[in-house]
Amino acid sequence: MEEANVARLGCDRERELLDAIGAGRWAERCDEELHTHVAGCAECSDVAAVATALFEDRLTTVHGVAVPRSGLVWWRMQLRARREQERAAARTVSMAHTVALVSAFGVAAAILGVTLLADPGASLPKLASAIRAGALEVSSPSVFASWSGPLLLALAAWLVLAPVAVWLAVTEE
Repeated sequence: MEEANVARLGCDRERELLDAIGAGRWAERCDEELHTHVAGCAECSDVAAVATALFEDRLTTVHGVAVPRSGLVWWRMQLRARREQERAAARTVSMAHTVALVSAFGVAAAILGVTLLADPGASLPKLASAIRAGALEVSSPSVFASWSGPLLLALAAWLVLAPVAVWLAVTEE
């Protein structure tokens, strides 16, 4: 607030001078009265020297900028959008693979659990001997009967999850 009360020490024509320099009218296309004032006022001559140097530096910088062609900017924008869509699709596929892997482990655990829970006393030695032999015995009908429920559940899960995964892969965010 105190700064507003302090009297401005300076020339009243600085604003007019700065406007002329900023508009590119200084020196050649400026009125003679302002030229005469700047020649006689030390402060305005300093302002004119500094502002003219800054204005010329700005013009040099602006003219030195290489703006790319619009076709190149459009092509880069399309390329970036395509890459972002590819990343989104890759994330969706990765998520679908993760869900499939977790589902497969879940189904395997369910099958193993159902097999073991059906007759724990007989299933554990049978499973241990099958593991030692290197292959599970699947010749008895009771084994197929105990596996049919989890297999049908896994098939139903795939029938539900596959269209969802495809939908997620092809939709845009």
